[in-house]
Amino acid sequence: VLLGENGEVVPVKFELTPTGTGRRTLCLRVRAPETDTNPGDDYQEEEIEFVDRKIRVLLFAGGPTREYRFLRTQLYRDASTTVDVLLQTAQPGISQEADQLLDEFPAIPEQMYAYDCLVALDPDWQMLTSGQVDLLESWVAEQGGGLIVIAGAIHAAEPVAGWLQDPDLDKIRALYPVEFRRQLTVFGSQIDASSEPWPLDFTREGLEAEFLWLDDTAAASQRVWAEFAGVYSCFPVRGPKPGATALAHFSDPRSAQGDRPAVYFAEQFYGSGRVFYSGSGEMWRLRRLDPARFQRFYTRLIRHVSQGRALR
Repeated sequence: VLLGENGEVVPVKFELTPTGTGRRTLCLRVRAPETDTNPGDDYQEEEIEFVDRKIRVLLFAGGPTREYRFLRTQLYRDASTTVDVLLQTAQPGISQEADQLLDEFPAIPEQMYAYDCLVALDPDWQMLTSGQVDLLESWVAEQGGGLIVIAGAIHAAEPVAGWLQDPDLDKIRALYPVEFRRQLTVFGSQIDASSEPWPLDFTREGLEAEFLWLDDTAAASQRVWAEFAGVYSCFPVRGPKPGATALAHFSDPRSAQGDRPAVYFAEQFYGSGRVFYSGSGEMWRLRRLDPARFQRFYTRLIRHVSQGRALR
């Protein structure tokens, strides 16, 4: 590849087909001009781990939302993943596009540790026993499990006697990278909603997070996100936890907490695992741009949070 003039940025993309599994060192080198006086900066090396295994995903949903239906179908048809489904509102004998249908949440380590990623779409966490909560927490913290938690208007927004107020679910709330409001009213669902879409306002960390790119480069990805009309709702939280990273905000100014905009995307390390938070399940709206955008979003996100399991 012939680079440009001094100061000109030239995107360069290489596609390599692995010849086997295991750890490899990839080296990118430039042919320096004769006047180069520092050969030490003429190359860059990165270690890459090639694995030949499918990512095992557990899709855990409180109800059959659009996000759930589109994501379930995508994962089931993806040759690089297997997906088991636990739909809490499912009736006995229901048919689902899934490798396996679960009747209850994993209760023993052998069951939970088989998964690389858990996608929780507004589930009713109160349906889990204390043993299942402990198992989930240890899977993330000690086994490097990848957790994607998506807030919703049913169970997360339950104003009275929901899991946000349940003293027995401190470990579940600890997994989330955001701090919840604890003083809720008893009137209606606690979620900020709008009659018009609002774009996502990415933070600097969000713009630099490659797993959120919807194209091959940061600039191209920003153009795609700029074309996205946005989302209609965002679950209200106090803000990101200490040590967590806010990646995007809900741009509706009415949802702000004083001078702090509402958090829409956030993530944190929890022990050896990663947890990603979304303020609502509306990424299915990316399909209006192109169904491939929705697919790319979740494929890269699931791989990102599952890194801890892959490295094991």
